[in-house]
Amino acid sequence: MIVAGPTDFDVPGFISAVDQVCAQKPNGVSVVGGWDPSLTESVKKCMEQGVPTVVDDGDLPASGRLAYIGTNWTQVGVAQAKKLMEMLPKGRQNSVDVDHQRRKHA
Repeated sequence: MIVAGPTDFDVPGFISAVDQVCAQKPNGVSVVGGWDPSLTESVKKCMEQGVPTVVDDGDLPASGRLAYIGTNWTQVGVAQAKKLMEMLPKGRQNSVDVDHQRRKHA
């Protein structure tokens, strides 16, 4: 098993580490941090090199990865919203605004 990566959060460094590991032709690679779409091409390259690659903690469906292992955050949000609504006082109007797209508001 090969575990590699930069010691601080550096997306270009992480991409480089994934590329370097895949070039070694391991039996498989698990890419943690699939939440960053810039990793898509590295995962594609791994798969094209015949290295089975799974993505954890954020999916990259356009990468051709073998599998995604992680949480379905939409389902988590729905479950949390339902529980929150159960806990709110009855007969009151309440609003919950979740900005899951991280849009900038004026």
